[in-house]
Amino acid sequence: MLLRPHTILREEEGGGEPAPTGGIGGGGTPASAPASPTGTMDFGSEDTFKAFVGSLPEEQRELGIFRDTKNFSSLVDQTLNAQSALGKKRLEAPNENWGDEDWTNFYSNVRPETADAYTFAESYDVAQGEETVAHKLSETDVTELRSVADQLNLSTQQANKLGELWAGKTVGANGDLEGQIKESVTAQQRQLQNEWADNYELNHKSANEAFEILADKVPELRDLVQWSPIVENHPGIMKLFHTLAPLVQDAGMVSGGNGGGFSGDTVAGIQAQIKDFDMQHSEVIMSDPGGLSIADKLKREDLLKQRTALYQKKYAL
Repeated sequence: MLLRPHTILREEEGGGEPAPTGGIGGGGTPASAPASPTGTMDFGSEDTFKAFVGSLPEEQRELGIFRDTKNFSSLVDQTLNAQSALGKKRLEAPNENWGDEDWTNFYSNVRPETADAYTFAESYDVAQGEETVAHKLSETDVTELRSVADQLNLSTQQANKLGELWAGKTVGANGDLEGQIKESVTAQQRQLQNEWADNYELNHKSANEAFEILADKVPELRDLVQWSPIVENHPGIMKLFHTLAPLVQDAGMVSGGNGGGFSGDTVAGIQAQIKDFDMQHSEVIMSDPGGLSIADKLKREDLLKQRTALYQKKYAL
C-alpha cells in the first residue's frame, strides 16, 4: 500500500495541527463549520423597512400606508388603530336580494341624518382655459345640491364631489354664455354700422347722451335697458334713443350743441363719451397685458390714460 506523505506546516504559516485531507491516509471528511446564530430583525429600523418596501411591486410601493410609514413598528400601530376605528360593527356589503329596509339601514350608516347636514367647500378650483378660477357656490346652488344629495342618499364625501362637478359645469356654462353674448353684441354693432355708415359715431353718441339724460330722470329706465348687454346694444334700442335725441334737446333737458350730438360739457355727455370709448376699445382695454406685444401694451396704456382723463373731467363738473 502506498502512503501519502504527511505535509508539515511551518509555524509562520499557521502552525498547529495540519488540516486533514481526504482520500487514503487523509483522516476522513473534515467537520463542517458550526452554524452562526440567527440574527434578530430590528423592526424599528428605517433601513430595514425601506428594504422591505423596495422588494414590493411598484403599485404597492406607491400605497400611502407604505409611502408614509417609516418602520415596521409604525406599520403595526397604524394597522391596530385602523382596526380599532372600524369597531366591532361591520357594514354588510349590498347584494341583489336586499329589500327597502336593508337599503335604508345601509344608507343610514353612510349619509348624514338630515339634508341640512351636508356641507360643501367654501370654493372649488375650476380650470378655465389656461387659468384656474375659484368658484363659490351660491346659496341657491347649495340648497339644490343638498336636496339632490338627500334624495340620492349620498355620503358627505360623495355630496362634496357633486359640488365640485357642479362648480365646473357652472363655470363652463358661464364662459359659454359670455362668449355668446360677446358674439351677439359684435353682430349688433356691425349691423348698426352698416345702416348708419359714416354717421355711426355721431348717431351713436347722440343716442347715448339722450339715454343718459332720460335715465337720470327715470332710474328704472337704466335698470330696464342695462340688465343685459344684448338689450343695451340692440339696434332697436340705439335707434329709439337716437330718434329721441332731438326731442330731448329741444325740451331743454341739456344744453344745445352743433350736429346730432349733445354738448360734451355735461355729465350726461361725458358719460356717453366714456360708454362709446369703452365699446370702441373694449378688446384692448380688457385684454391681459401679459399676452400683448410691446406696441399693444403701449396702445393699451395710452387708452387707459384717455379713459382716466374722461372720468376726471366728469367728476370735475
